[in-house]
Amino acid sequence: MALNRLIDAMTTLMLAEHDAETRFRLRAARGAGRRQRALEVLDQAAQGGDQSSVQSSGG
Repeated sequence: MALNRLIDAMTTLMLAEHDAETRFRLRAARGAGRRQRALEVLDQAAQGGDQSSVQSSGG
């Protein structure tokens, strides 16, 4: 019985890790080529952020 619990726990952790990596890779792919926009958003946040002062890049 203890072996079944161990295998179940390992399987759960492996699936969670796989899901996290998949989400990370998808988000990284969505953000590829948008470095300048990201830097603009960070600058805006650092200045207290008036959203109308930074134009959206539309993508």
